[in-house]
Amino acid sequence: MPHGFRGPSALLGAAVFASVGNFAFHAVGSRMLGPTDYPSLAALMALLVIIAVPVGAVQTSVTQASAASPRASAVVTVEHATRAGVVLLFVGLGLAVPLDHLLRLHDAWGVALMAAWAAVACVGAVAKGALLGRLRYAPVSLSLVTGVVGRVLLGLALIPLLHVEGAMLATLGGEIFASLVAVGAMRGELLALRAPGFRPRGSDATIALLAQLGLWVLAGMTTIVGRRVLPAGQAGDFAAASTVTNAAAFLPLAVATAYFPKFTRDGSRAILRRALVLAAVLAGAAGGLLVVVPTRAVHALAGGSFGADPAVVAMLAAQSACVGCVGVAMFFLLARRSASALTVWIGAGLTVVGACSVRDARSLSVVALVTAAVAGACTITSAYRATVRRSTRDLTLAMPDPDRLVTVVVPSYNGGTHLRPTVEALCGSLDATQWRYEVIVVVDGSTDGSEATLEGISPDVVVDCSQINEGKGAALRRGFARARGVYVGFVDGDGDIDVDIVRRLARACQTPGVWAAIASKHTAGADVRMSLTRATLSRAYRRLVRLLFNLDVSDTQCGAKMFSRRGLEQVLPWAHERGFAFDVELLGLGRRFGVGAIVELPVRLRHETGRTTVSARHVVRTLEQTLRVWGRVLDAPTAITVSEPTITFATIDLVESAEVV
Repeated sequence: MPHGFRGPSALLGAAVFASVGNFAFHAVGSRMLGPTDYPSLAALMALLVIIAVPVGAVQTSVTQASAASPRASAVVTVEHATRAGVVLLFVGLGLAVPLDHLLRLHDAWGVALMAAWAAVACVGAVAKGALLGRLRYAPVSLSLVTGVVGRVLLGLALIPLLHVEGAMLATLGGEIFASLVAVGAMRGELLALRAPGFRPRGSDATIALLAQLGLWVLAGMTTIVGRRVLPAGQAGDFAAASTVTNAAAFLPLAVATAYFPKFTRDGSRAILRRALVLAAVLAGAAGGLLVVVPTRAVHALAGGSFGADPAVVAMLAAQSACVGCVGVAMFFLLARRSASALTVWIGAGLTVVGACSVRDARSLSVVALVTAAVAGACTITSAYRATVRRSTRDLTLAMPDPDRLVTVVVPSYNGGTHLRPTVEALCGSLDATQWRYEVIVVVDGSTDGSEATLEGISPDVVVDCSQINEGKGAALRRGFARARGVYVGFVDGDGDIDVDIVRRLARACQTPGVWAAIASKHTAGADVRMSLTRATLSRAYRRLVRLLFNLDVSDTQCGAKMFSRRGLEQVLPWAHERGFAFDVELLGLGRRFGVGAIVELPVRLRHETGRTTVSARHVVRTLEQTLRVWGRVLDAPTAITVSEPTITFATIDLVESAEVV
């Protein structure tokens, strides 16, 4: 068998063994604790999974960082993880009693032991992530096996004596054993004191945290809600059925764990298909067995004191199988550093809403199954699209040689009576500067015949008409592709923006080190009138963009911007967005490539009654486009090689001699 396959196979075997061992731990615990105490342990285990979400995110981001820096040391990262673990320990101890009362667990010591588990797991996650990044599967496999064996043996010894606290102590002990094995295996270059250290990327950890939190909500929210809304007897039966049927998710999630290091190196559709098929086969086999013998499975693994509704078991088994396949697709997207991993939240959000709306076990099972199926369809589709949607440079896009100072693109869709006055005002403003310029009006599939109003307009205006409405980003790309200015920008054609801003932006772009000058509605001196709804949405969107792209600007969406040709030639071939988020993509790529600084100028803006484009559909579409752009920007390289600038000395003289009014 090829060596490249033995590694994932060994880890897959260890992960399956660990899943079966954890399943056996629950079986032992349910029999020893009975229907009265076992729901408390099940709820604590569900909370433990919540804590495991950030721990898993740390391991994911460390794996990516270790793979990207094959000779770097993990010493600094281990130190940071140890400090974080100590903080988590003290925070957990402080919150043990309040959380116990809030969730009605009646076991504050169990909550405190979870905090101790988190402290140990932080260090273990860094160790296992660093090892997986170097494709060192054997020590990680040994760590998983050691941890689960220790947990089961300690459970057999401690649960009869300490009940729920004994089960939690056994869980903590198993994690200590696993972490010691993983850290011990890091000897050598991974713990070299003099070697340069690697640091996980914050964006990787953020995406992994949010995505894995969504997977947990999808898988475990119904169990948590069932503890609160179902009668005591039904809650115990539902918790037992949920725990038993988790076997259908454990196996495909073990596939995701085993294949994740491969996903970081190979984003092909073939390896994704191989992992999904394997996960589906394992999930189908486990789920099918549970569906055939639901009562026997619950009684064999949880004890005869628990009831088993065949319909509930069948639906939960199918839900767990879906969750496992969602996990494989989600980990593929995380490995490819794609923000589309967050599509798992489509199903997770529906789970939260649906679970809080029902009051019986069968309805809760229906919610779990339907929302898992929705999440599976969305996440697997996104993963397949990601195999062919990696950020690449569009080599077909080449701007012509410059022969004038400024090019202004005016995108328009159904501009109506506003289009010609806007273009005429723009030409008048630029004529006053005595610059050599061009205005390219891109009519993007308009159906109102507004392009006909431009007949007989200034010879400096070029009209580019498309029969299909492709979106603002596509229109700007068409205009930029034929731009011949040293400075290239755009202004919206709806008449909302005072076009005199264009020449101010061009002047600002001449400042050394500046690659983009953008109009802003939110900087000092702006004169803006807008509705409360639009202002609120604009503020929320600005915060989202700053969080995702780390852009230190107050407004990315105002429809007037100017770019230096040098910067645009570097960024534009990597920009693919066809919709409203094209502005964000350009600015985000510019920051990632380190093209230069961005300056903001105040704008005068008006919005006439009845002309606002804000709607619920528009908000959802913009959010979806922004998340898609975020994924592409993260996929783009951090450094690129560009050709020498195409600007001639004569053009540079033109820039230097231009006097901007």
